Amino acid sequence: MGKMSRLKISVYLVAIFLAGAVTGALVTFKIGKQMFGHPPRPEQMAGHWCGELETKLGLTPAQKQTVLGILTDEMGNFQTVVGCQMLMSLTNSNARISAVLTPEQRLKFVEIEKQQREFIRRFDNKKDSTNFSFAQTNTINPQSITNQQSNP
Repeated sequence: MGKMSRLKISVYLVAIFLAGAVTGALVTFKIGKQMFGHPPRPEQMAGHWCGELETKLGLTPAQKQTVLGILTDEMGNFQTVVGCQMLMSLTNSNARISAVLTPEQRLKFVEIEKQQREFIRRFDNKKDSTNFSFAQTNTINPQSITNQQSNP
């Protein structure tokens, strides 16, 4: 085999590899965006579940309408409950983490908690729809940390 043949084969193999890598990256991006993009809205979840029940149970149009109303109401409640539970878990974990930190680390951790709260506020579509707000959760008070440092 001549040098040109080996060079051509090498170029073709590299081109095939790059084409596969680009295609794989695009497919992964597309699928990832669909899977992890945005969670379904309560109405979408209710509609999907109602459609399944209609198919499997043979619901009448009147039953379907009633079931859809019930599911729409409850999916909204479900979303609120899950959100509150996540916030409580985050608050509990932050309190437990704080307990094992040094006073200097706790001061830095206060800033991290502020960033967490800001992140949640940006993505919280229903700030006023629940009685539980991340802003109401217990956070570390920087003044208490300063006092702990000066009073060992």
